[in-house]
Amino acid sequence: MRPPRKSKQVQEQLTKVLKEMFGDTSVNSERPARQDATDTFRDFRTYAPVSDIVVGPYNLTREGRRADVKRIKCASRHWLISEITKVCQNQNGFFNENPNPRCLLAIEIEFSGPAKYILGDLMNASMMGLVGVVIGKLENFQKIERVRKYAQKLREVGKADPTLFTNVACFTAEDFTALLEATHGRDADGQARRYCADVESRRN
Repeated sequence: MRPPRKSKQVQEQLTKVLKEMFGDTSVNSERPARQDATDTFRDFRTYAPVSDIVVGPYNLTREGRRADVKRIKCASRHWLISEITKVCQNQNGFFNENPNPRCLLAIEIEFSGPAKYILGDLMNASMMGLVGVVIGKLENFQKIERVRKYAQKLREVGKADPTLFTNVACFTAEDFTALLEATHGRDADGQARRYCADVESRRN
Protein backbone atom coordinates (compact mmCIF):
# COMPACT_ATOMS: atom_id res chain seq x y z
CA MET A 1 0.00 0.00 0.00
CA ARG A 2 1.62 3.20 -1.19
CA PRO A 3 0.81 6.35 0.85
CA PRO A 4 -0.83 9.30 -0.99
CA ARG A 5 1.08 12.50 -1.61
CA LYS A 6 -1.19 14.82 0.39
CA SER A 7 -1.34 14.86 4.19
CA LYS A 8 -5.17 14.80 4.33
CA GLN A 9 -5.23 11.70 2.14
CA VAL A 10 -2.58 10.05 4.32
CA GLN A 11 -4.66 10.88 7.38
CA GLU A 12 -7.75 9.25 5.84
CA GLN A 13 -5.83 6.17 4.72
CA LEU A 14 -4.15 5.62 8.08
CA THR A 15 -7.41 6.18 9.94
CA LYS A 16 -9.09 3.50 7.84
CA VAL A 17 -6.35 0.93 8.50
CA LEU A 18 -6.15 1.75 12.21
CA LYS A 19 -9.93 1.28 12.51
CA GLU A 20 -9.51 -2.17 11.00
CA MET A 21 -6.89 -2.92 13.65
CA PHE A 22 -8.44 -1.31 16.74
CA GLY A 23 -12.14 -0.92 15.89
CA ASP A 24 -14.25 1.99 14.64
CA THR A 25 -15.06 3.42 18.06
CA SER A 26 -11.43 3.47 19.24
CA VAL A 27 -9.99 5.49 16.34
CA ASN A 28 -10.79 9.12 15.55
CA SER A 29 -9.36 11.77 13.27
CA GLU A 30 -9.42 15.49 14.12
CA ARG A 31 -10.52 14.72 17.69
CA PRO A 32 -10.36 17.73 20.08
CA ALA A 33 -8.77 16.95 23.45
CA ARG A 34 -11.89 18.30 25.19
CA GLN A 35 -14.33 16.03 23.34
CA ASP A 36 -16.40 14.05 25.90
CA ALA A 37 -14.16 15.43 28.66
CA THR A 38 -15.34 16.02 32.21
CA ASP A 39 -11.90 17.02 33.52
CA THR A 40 -9.83 20.21 33.13
CA PHE A 41 -9.93 20.06 29.32
CA ARG A 42 -13.68 20.71 29.46
CA ASP A 43 -12.94 24.36 30.24
CA PHE A 44 -13.30 26.30 26.96
CA ARG A 45 -11.13 29.11 28.34
CA THR A 46 -8.07 26.86 28.03
CA TYR A 47 -6.33 25.66 24.89
CA ALA A 48 -7.07 22.07 23.87
CA PRO A 49 -5.24 20.57 20.87
CA VAL A 50 -6.92 18.71 18.02
CA SER A 51 -4.93 15.61 17.15
CA ASP A 52 -4.75 14.39 13.54
CA ILE A 53 -5.42 10.78 14.61
CA VAL A 54 -5.99 9.29 18.06
CA VAL A 55 -6.44 5.69 19.15
CA GLY A 56 -8.21 4.77 22.39
CA PRO A 57 -8.85 3.77 25.12
CA TYR A 58 -9.27 7.33 26.37
CA ASN A 59 -8.65 9.09 29.69
CA LEU A 60 -11.29 11.82 29.94
CA THR A 61 -12.44 12.05 33.56
CA ARG A 62 -10.75 13.21 36.74
CA GLU A 63 -12.47 10.68 39.00
CA GLY A 64 -11.80 7.73 36.68
CA ARG A 65 -8.26 8.67 35.70
CA ARG A 66 -6.48 5.78 37.40
CA ALA A 67 -8.77 3.17 35.88
CA ASP A 68 -8.58 4.84 32.46
CA VAL A 69 -4.76 4.94 32.53
CA LYS A 70 -4.71 1.29 33.55
CA ARG A 71 -6.88 0.39 30.55
CA ILE A 72 -4.61 2.38 28.24
CA LYS A 73 -1.53 0.59 29.57
CA CYS A 74 -3.24 -2.77 29.08
CA ALA A 75 -4.00 -1.85 25.47
CA SER A 76 -0.35 -0.92 24.92
CA ARG A 77 0.40 -4.65 24.62
CA HIS A 78 -0.89 -4.37 21.07
CA TRP A 79 1.74 -5.42 18.52
CA LEU A 80 1.70 -2.04 16.79
CA ILE A 81 2.34 -0.12 20.00
CA SER A 82 5.17 -2.50 20.91
CA GLU A 83 6.81 -1.87 17.52
CA ILE A 84 6.43 1.91 17.82
CA THR A 85 7.98 1.73 21.29
CA LYS A 86 11.04 0.01 19.79
CA VAL A 87 11.44 2.88 17.33
CA CYS A 88 11.18 5.36 20.23
CA GLN A 89 13.99 3.54 21.97
CA ASN A 90 16.17 3.52 18.84
CA GLN A 91 15.62 7.21 18.09
CA ASN A 92 15.78 8.60 21.62
CA GLY A 93 18.09 6.17 23.40
CA PHE A 94 15.29 5.02 25.67
CA PHE A 95 11.50 5.05 25.98
CA ASN A 96 9.56 6.75 28.75
CA GLU A 97 5.78 6.44 28.50
CA ASN A 98 3.46 9.33 29.28
CA PRO A 99 2.31 8.72 32.90
CA ASN A 100 -1.01 10.53 32.36
CA PRO A 101 -1.99 10.00 28.71
CA ARG A 102 -5.17 11.23 27.05
CA CYS A 103 -5.23 8.20 24.76
CA LEU A 104 -3.23 5.15 23.75
CA LEU A 105 -1.71 6.55 20.55
CA ALA A 106 -1.61 10.14 19.27
CA ILE A 107 -0.50 10.77 15.69
CA GLU A 108 0.43 14.09 14.08
CA ILE A 109 1.03 14.43 10.33
CA GLU A 110 3.27 17.27 9.17
CA PHE A 111 4.04 17.55 5.46
CA SER A 112 4.86 21.22 4.92
CA GLY A 113 5.05 23.23 8.15
CA PRO A 114 8.10 25.08 9.49
CA ALA A 115 10.25 23.78 12.34
CA LYS A 116 8.15 25.45 15.06
CA TYR A 117 5.08 23.56 13.80
CA ILE A 118 7.01 20.30 13.99
CA LEU A 119 8.02 21.13 17.56
CA GLY A 120 4.32 21.63 18.34
CA ASP A 121 3.50 18.30 16.71
CA LEU A 122 6.09 16.56 18.89
CA MET A 123 4.60 18.18 21.98
CA ASN A 124 0.99 17.29 21.14
CA ALA A 125 1.83 13.70 20.25
CA SER A 126 3.88 13.31 23.43
CA MET A 127 1.42 14.94 25.82
CA MET A 128 -1.76 13.36 24.41
CA GLY A 129 -0.67 9.77 23.81
CA LEU A 130 0.85 7.09 26.00
CA VAL A 131 2.88 6.76 22.81
CA GLY A 132 3.12 9.43 20.12
CA VAL A 133 3.98 9.44 16.42
CA VAL A 134 4.93 12.28 14.08
CA ILE A 135 4.71 11.47 10.37
CA GLY A 136 6.27 13.43 7.53
CA LYS A 137 6.79 12.91 3.84
CA LEU A 138 10.16 11.75 2.58
CA GLU A 139 11.03 15.17 1.16
CA ASN A 140 10.68 17.00 4.50
CA PHE A 141 11.73 14.24 6.87
CA GLN A 142 15.20 15.71 7.37
CA LYS A 143 13.54 18.79 8.89
CA ILE A 144 11.56 16.58 11.29
CA GLU A 145 14.76 14.74 12.21
CA ARG A 146 16.57 18.04 12.90
CA VAL A 147 13.82 19.13 15.28
CA ARG A 148 13.81 15.73 17.00
CA LYS A 149 17.59 15.92 17.45
CA TYR A 150 17.26 19.48 18.77
CA ALA A 151 14.99 18.15 21.53
CA GLN A 152 17.49 15.36 22.14
CA LYS A 153 20.30 17.91 22.52
CA LEU A 154 18.22 19.94 24.98
CA ARG A 155 17.83 16.81 27.10
CA GLU A 156 21.53 16.00 26.90
CA VAL A 157 22.70 19.43 28.10
CA GLY A 158 20.11 19.69 30.86
CA LYS A 159 18.02 22.40 29.23
CA ALA A 160 14.93 20.17 29.21
CA ASP A 161 13.46 17.35 31.25
CA PRO A 162 15.40 14.14 30.50
CA THR A 163 12.16 12.42 29.41
CA LEU A 164 11.02 15.18 27.01
CA PHE A 165 9.44 13.62 23.88
CA THR A 166 11.01 10.21 24.60
CA ASN A 167 7.62 8.58 24.03
CA VAL A 168 7.48 9.88 20.44
CA ALA A 169 8.70 8.14 17.28
CA CYS A 170 9.12 9.91 13.92
CA PHE A 171 8.34 8.15 10.63
CA THR A 172 8.07 8.90 6.95
CA ALA A 173 4.59 8.15 5.64
CA GLU A 174 6.09 5.26 3.67
CA ASP A 175 7.74 3.72 6.75
CA PHE A 176 4.67 4.04 8.95
CA THR A 177 2.47 2.54 6.25
CA ALA A 178 4.91 -0.38 5.96
CA LEU A 179 4.79 -0.85 9.75
CA LEU A 180 0.98 -1.00 9.66
CA GLU A 181 1.12 -3.59 6.90
CA ALA A 182 3.64 -5.68 8.85
CA THR A 183 1.57 -5.69 12.06
CA HIS A 184 -1.94 -5.79 10.54
CA GLY A 185 -3.56 -9.19 10.97
CA ARG A 186 -1.58 -10.33 14.00
CA ASP A 187 -3.63 -11.43 17.00
CA ALA A 188 -2.76 -8.19 18.73
CA ASP A 189 -6.21 -7.52 20.20
CA GLY A 190 -6.35 -11.02 21.62
CA GLN A 191 -2.91 -10.57 23.12
CA ALA A 192 -3.92 -7.29 24.80
CA ARG A 193 -7.15 -8.78 26.15
CA ARG A 194 -5.31 -11.77 27.61
CA TYR A 195 -2.76 -9.48 29.26
CA CYS A 196 -5.50 -7.31 30.83
CA ALA A 197 -7.29 -10.42 32.07
CA ASP A 198 -4.03 -11.58 33.69
CA VAL A 199 -3.63 -8.21 35.40
CA GLU A 200 -7.19 -8.38 36.75
CA SER A 201 -6.76 -11.95 38.01
CA ARG A 202 -3.55 -11.05 39.87
CA ARG A 203 -5.25 -8.04 41.43
CA ASN A 204 -8.17 -10.22 42.63
